[in-house]
Amino acid sequence: MATLRQRYRDALWDSDLGKHELWVALALEKFMSSKDLGGAYPSVETLCRYSRLGERTVQRSLRKLVQLRWIKPTRPANQHRPTTYQGCLPGTPKTKPGVSATTPRGVHQAPDPYRDPKRAALLESAAAYAKDNRHLPRRRLTNELWDRFPDLKDGEIAELVNPSTQEAA
Repeated sequence: MATLRQRYRDALWDSDLGKHELWVALALEKFMSSKDLGGAYPSVETLCRYSRLGERTVQRSLRKLVQLRWIKPTRPANQHRPTTYQGCLPGTPKTKPGVSATTPRGVHQAPDPYRDPKRAALLESAAAYAKDNRHLPRRRLTNELWDRFPDLKDGEIAELVNPSTQEAA
């Protein structure tokens, strides 16, 4: 019977990830536990060595893997420790509501950052602003979005500015 790490590795190979994301995910998989795909905290430099990619490429690939939900950060980095990642195998059952290391006391279910109504409203207003100012050069529109919506992440701004990912209106 295949271990969880082997199933994760097979799912990565069968996925339609780009080559950079695939190599970074495979490098990160080497550091995951077999039990729950967690506890991986290699440095970006180590991932560069294992994947044979540049530092910025590895950083972009990590963000993309989080965005595509192949990995999730379980402990954010600070001055004294690196970010810890956990692999997310597509099609695996989610944990029961309320059973999470990040659930605060007294809360029955951890808040889902992808379904936060304030975040959704922020993204909607940023998308409307980007649509209204589509005539601006990309760099200027990017800078305007950074100034007006400082809470947006790099990938979210890139999606708003890049016309290939926007829906035809």
